[in-house]
Amino acid sequence: MFEGIDFSPGLVTYNETQNPNYLHEEDLFQVSYNEDMYVLDLGWYGNEFALMLIRQLDWSNPIWEKRTSDLLELEPLMRECVVYVKKLLMLN
Repeated sequence: MFEGIDFSPGLVTYNETQNPNYLHEEDLFQVSYNEDMYVLDLGWYGNEFALMLIRQLDWSNPIWEKRTSDLLELEPLMRECVVYVKKLLMLN
């Protein structure tokens, strides 16, 4: 689903989006940056997708979060999140 996105220097650690039944799963896609300093996470919650950026595994307080029920919005939102995390990495 996100083949055209360059996640480097992140590592895709989970990808369920190739599964044709992915909307039956909550956990869909995850990218780890700097050994989980940042985790980009995509999940499906019954009626909407949630895309979150987590810092230092603090799942209760995402530093970036967007939600949508529109499948066509996912790629632009994913690109936006990747740009954001790359800027954070340059500051560290």
